[in-house]
Amino acid sequence: MKKNLTILFFLLLSTLLAAKVPDGIQISKSAKGYTIYFNLPEYQLQQMKTKEGSFTKIEIPDYGITSEAGRPQLPRISFNLVIGESEYPPSAREINKLLRERTLDFHAYPFQAPWRRDLPLSDRPFNYDRKFYESSRTTNEPLITVSEPFWIAGLRGVTVTISPFNYSPSEKKLIMVNEATFTIDLQQPVGRISGHSDVYSGFFEQFFANYEKGTLRGTKNYLIITAPEYEAGLAPFVTHKLNNGYNVNLFTTSVTGTTTTAIKTFIQNRYNDLGTRPEFILLVGDVDKIPAWTGSGTGSPKTDLNYALLQGTDYYADAFIGRFSVTNTTELANIIYKTIYMENSIASLPKNNVFMASTDNYSVSEGSHNFVINTYFAPDGYDNLKLYSHSGATTAQVSDAFNAGKVFGIYSGHGSEYSWADGPPFSQSNVRNLTNTIYPYIFSFACVTGAYDLSECYGETWIRVQKGAASFYGSSVNSYWDEDDILERRIFQSMFVAGLTKVTPMMDMGKYLTCQYFGNVTPGSMMLRYLEMYNLMGDPSIETKRNIPPDATPPDQITNLSAGDACSNSITLNWSAPYDSTFGGVQAYDIRYSLTPIANDVDFNNATSIMYSGHSDSAGTPKSYTVRGLAFNTLYYFAVKAMDMWGNRSVMSNVVSFTTLQAPMASVSPGNVAHTLMNQSTVIDTVYIANPTAYPSTLDYTVEFANSSYPSKSVSYYLISDATKTESAEDKDNPGTNHGASVRGSGGPDPFGYKWMDSDAPNGPTYEWNDIASTGTLVTGWVPTGTFNAADEGYAGPFNLGFNFKFYGVAKSQIYISTNGFLTFSALNQNAYSNSSIPNSAFPNDIICPFWDDLDAKSPGTVHYKQDGNKFIIQWTNYQGYSSGSSYTFQVVLYSSGKIMFYYKNMSGTLTSATVGIENSNGTIGTQIAYNATYVKNNLAVKIAAEPEWIIPSGNLAGTIYNNNRTGIVLTINTEDFQLGYYSMDMIVRSNCSVHPVITVPITMELSLIPVELAAFEAKPLRDEVQLLWSTATETNNRGFYIERRDNQKGGWHELKFIEGKGTSSEITEYSFADRNLKPGSYEYRLRQTDLNGVVAFSQTVKAEVGLPTEFALFQNYPNPFNPTTTIAFAIPGIEGGALVGVTLKVYDALGNEVASLVQGDYAPGVYKTQLDCTNFASGVYFYRMTAGKFTATKKFVVMK
Repeated sequence: MKKNLTILFFLLLSTLLAAKVPDGIQISKSAKGYTIYFNLPEYQLQQMKTKEGSFTKIEIPDYGITSEAGRPQLPRISFNLVIGESEYPPSAREINKLLRERTLDFHAYPFQAPWRRDLPLSDRPFNYDRKFYESSRTTNEPLITVSEPFWIAGLRGVTVTISPFNYSPSEKKLIMVNEATFTIDLQQPVGRISGHSDVYSGFFEQFFANYEKGTLRGTKNYLIITAPEYEAGLAPFVTHKLNNGYNVNLFTTSVTGTTTTAIKTFIQNRYNDLGTRPEFILLVGDVDKIPAWTGSGTGSPKTDLNYALLQGTDYYADAFIGRFSVTNTTELANIIYKTIYMENSIASLPKNNVFMASTDNYSVSEGSHNFVINTYFAPDGYDNLKLYSHSGATTAQVSDAFNAGKVFGIYSGHGSEYSWADGPPFSQSNVRNLTNTIYPYIFSFACVTGAYDLSECYGETWIRVQKGAASFYGSSVNSYWDEDDILERRIFQSMFVAGLTKVTPMMDMGKYLTCQYFGNVTPGSMMLRYLEMYNLMGDPSIETKRNIPPDATPPDQITNLSAGDACSNSITLNWSAPYDSTFGGVQAYDIRYSLTPIANDVDFNNATSIMYSGHSDSAGTPKSYTVRGLAFNTLYYFAVKAMDMWGNRSVMSNVVSFTTLQAPMASVSPGNVAHTLMNQSTVIDTVYIANPTAYPSTLDYTVEFANSSYPSKSVSYYLISDATKTESAEDKDNPGTNHGASVRGSGGPDPFGYKWMDSDAPNGPTYEWNDIASTGTLVTGWVPTGTFNAADEGYAGPFNLGFNFKFYGVAKSQIYISTNGFLTFSALNQNAYSNSSIPNSAFPNDIICPFWDDLDAKSPGTVHYKQDGNKFIIQWTNYQGYSSGSSYTFQVVLYSSGKIMFYYKNMSGTLTSATVGIENSNGTIGTQIAYNATYVKNNLAVKIAAEPEWIIPSGNLAGTIYNNNRTGIVLTINTEDFQLGYYSMDMIVRSNCSVHPVITVPITMELSLIPVELAAFEAKPLRDEVQLLWSTATETNNRGFYIERRDNQKGGWHELKFIEGKGTSSEITEYSFADRNLKPGSYEYRLRQTDLNGVVAFSQTVKAEVGLPTEFALFQNYPNPFNPTTTIAFAIPGIEGGALVGVTLKVYDALGNEVASLVQGDYAPGVYKTQLDCTNFASGVYFYRMTAGKFTATKKFVVMK
């Protein structure tokens, strides 16, 4: 059936997510979460004849199904969303929906319970819940559900399931939701996600509908755990993986332990450290060396999955895992050779496959094969041989097919621990007799062919023999027909549609999609069984598909390697990418460092290796890498080799050496924070972290808040820079360097409210590069600021922004560009070659500093600008340092909203002598991100705004402090209606200080009784005003009350008036205040009680509703009698759809003569007041009359003079 309804998404969509979402789903991102629009796709109705009669099966391609045995099988769709690390479990809210109904010719087809492949099909019952189908009930599927949060490799997510169908059996009625809108509210916005390699980033792009890629990690960590006797034999494999850009770490079980718990604990510790967190895990040895786990799914399958369950309590793997299940070094050498051969040759091998299927239930096994052949393999150019037993295929044909050379061997049918049973039969002996020279990837959708807890199961034979396969994917227990059908389809969907061509990522994605098809994964469930029972015998990272044939030509040599920007534990290397003839250029760099000179390849191979991968560099691309984890005050030697995608290495680069700085010292003050507070109060404290050493050193620190008994969200914190104030140096050629500090991730606010966040922070901005070197306007005509050459010390401008840009509250319309890497809003009249800390009253001020240093606008460097709608872009390209030979390419983007973006593309050279930040016009307020410290790097983005649309998370904080500098941690403690008592938490400062590596600052609060006891507080609406009445039972040290109001339609609290208190009193005191002339609406009020010592506490809020009048009214004037003025009020009711009403209000003397006309016109519903001035009236009695439509009223007043 085809639907013809359409949702007008353009009315509501703000930012449509680009990640893959299912058919019929659209997702719009907002500051508060996501809006989901559902539009029912086409669905098909298929008649199914069974022994219980005919049924109608409802299907939607790629949708899952409801899976309660015997009940209607109805389509539903599930997809995943990333949520914040500390996000509360979200829920979905239905906004609207449009229902349709359809009567079926036959009952909806019931879901059939899983049936094991080893059981006779003739014994399979037909599941039919007759009691339900004969009832008047409906299936009552919830329209939308959100799962409990889960984790995958550091990302937290939820599964959203939409069930658009319900079924009423009494009427054979299908009830459909054709259109619906939902919201999912989040407390933490989800932004670009950084810190993963291209492997996991590609996986997340397909798994999460809202995943947005941030800055990729340059290393892919590969962890090998092996029995000791196989360590030496793994050398060729380790080299191969290193050549392919992996950072390989190998440990034997003598280090990790030999039990499942010990090995898992070892892996867990590696995972918990972001620097060593593995993306791939390879276990080497049979279960007697590295034991298997017993799973929790039905049937308790043997599994390696548990080794990769490293975060959360869910069953999604947090690393890609595989096993070389070998029993001797010969078997190990066999699988290593086959792995390396296939990975190196796959792009040039003939694309030939063989598909095998059993006779039993051939409609399912052949159907699965035919689907993946026709949908995926054949369109991609593979030749696919079908050896189906139902069509007479034989064992000999299977042997001939493999011996002829196949890339994929895919089987579906019956199996045993030692063979494929019938599709056609193929035993361990048949495998051992193969003579193939192409080693296929085997997928065995069958029972127990992967039962690797045996001495040698069928799958282990395939990988252990000299010929056989490069990998084997099979089940350790019995599998099921329908579930295997979906699994096979989803695995190859993951390969061809999602682009996951490494074997375990594609298999894991296939398993997860299968789970979403049938339902959630729970302990003891069938879907948990499927996650656990299918395991890989082979390298989890092996490539199954490449399109570029290999070559043997290595990249050229790196000839300009340099070292600098030393810290106490790190040194930064810079170089230019060399030429490589392979498509995609240089893919990785093998960086080596040593305490002894690196004179030749032997020294190079013996040096410590860092694999810097994930690149696609053309010749001349500036590169930079910071080598961390070095010893204090130590001379190191460095060399680099460039690598292409085939692992070809260049000759060794030039060798450089550099010395790290001396050891830092950590000082934290105060040593504790303690307060006695009352409820509804706020206190702010600052704890300073300092590096007080007098010699050059850098303190790298992290701050963690732990062991908290405070109520949730009562404590917030952020970093501020408090670097030593510096003035500009006078000697341009010998400037010297006073180092400062930098903060990583995010910071602020400064006193004006500017905050910043970079692309390394969770939900930080995305690095992107909109190059304007060819589309922008070249900056020329530099004006000198002194006696130096204008290109050295000068400025250009003004340049019109094209909009008003608010900077520290002042609207700016023009910008000036300094030759020294900063922007200002007025012409410069002094040299500014020596950068200073921010804020600083010394010249210059009113500045935006992406990279303020002693720079030079000389060739080949250029500066361009471009006005582009609501933004103004300034780009420095290959910009030069004054004397360092550095080259910098970076941008500033100014937005009409006041937002500022810095983008750093290629920053090569000295990076630790610049100022990054902004400063106001007199140098009293500024946001310093970095001052003469390690911070700026390639592919970094920084966002600065005074009213940011993001929330800087109160997570762990980190940064670097140079000697004689400090950083402040600002703590804000807010108390609400908490229980009285004692609260505490620890601020734990960890650093590279060898004397005090961990410093703990206790943060305590005692919550006591408030000094002012409110006995009552109420709000009473009266026409267009609200009367506030409150009383106190006792008062201690009470200065008074600020009355605050919040209009529920506008949001913010506004101060109305201050009422003085009684100081100290034990008597009941009454207070009142009238809030007058209010428009109809809903209002909230609170009292901000203030002590004489400045401590503040808030009352509970009270609400008042000022409504529209319900009838016409003319009110008595006040005052009365009076002289000379009085106020008259009248009311117009909210009737007749809010239409305007003609109103007159006139004054008459005692004889009936009109003496004044106060009102004449049309009025909307509401209460109005007008003032009457009787200066010219004689004393006496007067009357005033109001006429409004059919309403008339008259009242009198007295003028007394």
